[in-house]
Amino acid sequence: MANDKKVYSKRKWIKVRDKRRKLDDYTCKLCGEQYKTPQSITIDHIIMRKLLPESKWYDIDNLWTLCKCCNGVKQRIESKTDTHSLINRTKTEWRQLIMANSGYCRKNGKSCNANTTCKDNDKI
Repeated sequence: MANDKKVYSKRKWIKVRDKRRKLDDYTCKLCGEQYKTPQSITIDHIIMRKLLPESKWYDIDNLWTLCKCCNGVKQRIESKTDTHSLINRTKTEWRQLIMANSGYCRKNGKSCNANTTCKDNDKI
């Protein structure tokens, strides 16, 4: 597995990351919050990068924009899930799992936990 820092600093990644942010209008695809700064959101691989061949790492259809809170919830679920389940999980299934999780960052009343923060001052 390639070093994360090397992958995420490549021009190819930066280009696809910025394109996904713009396509999603800087809006978390789970909680619906729109942010004014790119640093407030993350671009997440729906199927984890480590489970994919390198040729799929930059597939824009396997990426979505998540706020740091929702991405943290997804990462906690990933850490507790077997690899076979992760590679077959769809965006719709992820949405259902994350929104049902107690740490889900609800739009009108945050319930962030475990090292995640949602900052109102970054929202539009």
